[in-house]
Amino acid sequence: MKPIPLRHCEADSLPCHCEEHSDEAISFGIWVEGNYNQILRNNIRNNVGTGSGIHLTTTALGNMIHYNNIEGNLPYGVCNENADETVNATRNWWGDASGPSGVGPGSGDAVSEDVDYSSWLSTGFQYCPECGGTPPVGGEAYPINKLTILAPWMALTAAIVVGIAILARRRRAQS
Repeated sequence: MKPIPLRHCEADSLPCHCEEHSDEAISFGIWVEGNYNQILRNNIRNNVGTGSGIHLTTTALGNMIHYNNIEGNLPYGVCNENADETVNATRNWWGDASGPSGVGPGSGDAVSEDVDYSSWLSTGFQYCPECGGTPPVGGEAYPINKLTILAPWMALTAAIVVGIAILARRRRAQS
């Protein structure tokens, strides 16, 4: 799998939004040179090398990193080269309940200086209600119960059919 470079991203002049991606076992997971990007709900694991898990260059400003599973990356889970800006990397799982290591107090993936890692998640991100996002559907972890999905729509359809029948009777009675 290739790393995601967030460099000169333009989508209708908006910053990039990297969401629900999985990076494993490459030299870096996400490389950020651009400004005001959102890195949300990703698995960034086992990246080793210069770039680490998430690497922000000296030109990266206003980026947010939230609700990610950041673990097994060396030397850093998040490395911020921009000493003029503290990157907001709150509410992430760092691979250990004690939080990130490096300048952090824990033994999870390391963070460099100028990374706000406060309010980290005490377990891996799994679309918990307090974390935001919607749970994925399907697969072993989230099996699909088709009846549960279809039941509300079936009830709505039945209500519409009954409503149409009632209106038809009223019109016939009026004529």
